[in-house]
Amino acid sequence: LVNLVLDSLKEKGIIKCHLFVYYENEIGKTFWEKTGWYKRDELLIYSKDIK
Repeated sequence: LVNLVLDSLKEKGIIKCHLFVYYENEIGKTFWEKTGWYKRDELLIYSKDIK
């Protein structure tokens, strides 16, 4: 399923895709790394709740 989506993005000219994984989600991190995704150490995510 992931490859189907990535192929569709590639066909539309999109050359990079990102995803978010919680630090404590070891199973998720292992899965994505085994399928060719890599961790970006140079980026931080900032969020703000606007209640």
